[in-house]
Amino acid sequence: MSRIVVALTFIIAGLLGLLIGTYVAESSKFWGVFLDHLAAAFIVVGLISISEKFLAEKEHTRQLLKYLNIHESVHHSGLHRSYIGADNADYTNIILKSKNLAIVFNDGKTWIGDRKFELLRQRLRNKSTITEVFLLRPEEEILKSIAQKTCVDGSTLEDEIERTKEKINETVRSLKSLQKESEHHGKLSIRFILYYPMYTLCLGDDEGIVSLYTTSSWKTREIPVLEIKKTDSNKSLYNFLKDDIERLRAQSDSIE
Repeated sequence: MSRIVVALTFIIAGLLGLLIGTYVAESSKFWGVFLDHLAAAFIVVGLISISEKFLAEKEHTRQLLKYLNIHESVHHSGLHRSYIGADNADYTNIILKSKNLAIVFNDGKTWIGDRKFELLRQRLRNKSTITEVFLLRPEEEILKSIAQKTCVDGSTLEDEIERTKEKINETVRSLKSLQKESEHHGKLSIRFILYYPMYTLCLGDDEGIVSLYTTSSWKTREIPVLEIKKTDSNKSLYNFLKDDIERLRAQSDSIE
């Protein structure tokens, strides 16, 4: 940081030198030319110093990734942490500190009565927050494929459809109660989606938590969780999910 301050000082001094040189040249051509050359030298030194600073930091990052055996693609993707087990995720920071928050799940049952739901209630006391929740539309055709995947031994497909539908309806009721509580506080919108989500997602201003689903019907397996951070790369995981949310918003219906 101090190196950048010094570089900026050189540049500012150079610009002032050019300005002073213009006035001095009216009375003394020699001193005017001298100040112009000196000012130009200051500006060049300042620009070179800033360039070297950024190049050195870039090289330092590259070497650090090499020494820590971290692949650059992981660094640029914004993958911050990964582990198995959704219970290990800490949603406190992303829910309470993000101005804009998008949450995607299928039925939302695991959030109701969980600490994450209480964090949502606390979040909505902040008037500046905007929260969007996406969950499955409780229609039989959509729920049938899910029921075929989640149907447990001893229950019929129809039973599982009704069970899933009730989970969604319970989530909607709970969210609407939050919506009513937050009427004069943070904004909460609930949206129905027509597609089975490929993940559970909590996406904030500059970070996100993603829980992946299994393709098989194996329900007892703990699922992998990815914590991601926003990066400068256009191909980061954060940007991929943010773009997905924007498309999802256009392909979903708001619950009034």
